[in-house]
Amino acid sequence: MRHAKSSWKSGKSDRERPLNDRGNKDAPRMGAFMKSKNQIPDLIISSPATRAFETAKHVSKAIDYPVNDIRIAEEMYTFDESTTALFYVLKQLDDEVGKVLVFGHNSTFTFLANHLSKEVFINIPTAGLTAFQLNIDSWSKIDNAGSDLLFYQFPKEL
Repeated sequence: MRHAKSSWKSGKSDRERPLNDRGNKDAPRMGAFMKSKNQIPDLIISSPATRAFETAKHVSKAIDYPVNDIRIAEEMYTFDESTTALFYVLKQLDDEVGKVLVFGHNSTFTFLANHLSKEVFINIPTAGLTAFQLNIDSWSKIDNAGSDLLFYQFPKEL
């Protein structure tokens, strides 16, 4: 999931930029959507950026996931058109972890969706969520994972 809409008016650095009013409304709505689809993750991992972590907290509350259990991964604070940093984090996961929800940034998340999917994604919008069923038996194999798109959702469609 890409972070929700952030405030450019805060005057804070990119890393410290908070969500704006729309972001604070959209993130819980996306969490409610996830809950309605029974898509509750075993683990949530977030970029350390304020806007990503705030989005993760809103979604966590909406799906009854313990906010204190959100894992922060420095590697998720990336904007590259590459899966390298994200896959590095995911490859470290214990294979007992089934569903993972990651929060981060574009253009990395659009690139990730295109890497995993047969669909073509031009741009994952803020608070946009893509869900994939990966055809792997170990997170260490994510580089070459075949997958099926379960859904693609963003706030304007709710």
